[in-house]
This record gives sequence, structure tokens and C-alpha cells, in this order.
Amino acid sequence: MSRRHYSKDLKDRVIYQYTILAMKPIEIATNLDMSIRVVHRTLQLWQEIGDVIRDPKTYNIRGRPTLMNETACNYMMKLLESRPNMYLDEIALELADTLGVMLSLSTVHRTLKLLGYTTKKVCLFIFFLA
Repeated sequence: MSRRHYSKDLKDRVIYQYTILAMKPIEIATNLDMSIRVVHRTLQLWQEIGDVIRDPKTYNIRGRPTLMNETACNYMMKLLESRPNMYLDEIALELADTLGVMLSLSTVHRTLKLLGYTTKKVCLFIFFLA
């Protein structure tokens, strides 16, 4: 049996038939042409969180917490606005001195990349006078 996607409206109909019409899950499954498992999972989710679909904004945050909080990011952007030619080590040192946030150069680089900053390339121009 293949997986099917059921819309939020159809899952809301499951809740309506269960609560208002007092239908049994097997009756709801046959009435709405869906498996009994989907009906049970929809009812279970509705009882747990009060809705028939999960909102990705409410998911638990996974992984290690970030070292760069919003304050540090804003401070780093202000630094770069005032001095756009700062190197990564200078930014990390400034963040450590001012905010007490100890960061590696790769963390500073990744954060700048996420914020939309691009890397600069140092070039040496040699001019010959003829």
C-alpha cells in the first residue's frame, strides 16, 4: 500500500466526525476512504497538540546550540558596517573582548556566510612607472 497525503481539511473532517457526529474510527475510515491507521494517528495528534498537523516552527530544536546569538550577530554586522575590511581573527577578537564570546575562525566565517556576507580576496597590485 502506498503512502498518501491527506489535506488538513480532510483531517479536520476526521475530528468533526469523531467529536460532533460521534462516529467510531472505523466508520470514519470507511466514510472518508482512508486507512484506520491514519484516523487513529490524526485523533492521537489532535489529542496531544490540539491540531491535526504539526507546525515545523514548533519542532524541538535539534543539535548543538549555536554560539552566535542574535546580539553577537548584530554586533558583528555593526562592526563590519563601521570597518568593512576586518579580518576574521579581528572580528573574533573583538567579539571576545566586547561580548565574551570565544569563537573559532570557522564559526565566524560560517556565520558571516549565513548572514549573506561574501569573502574578500587580498590582491597586491604592483604599478610600474615607465
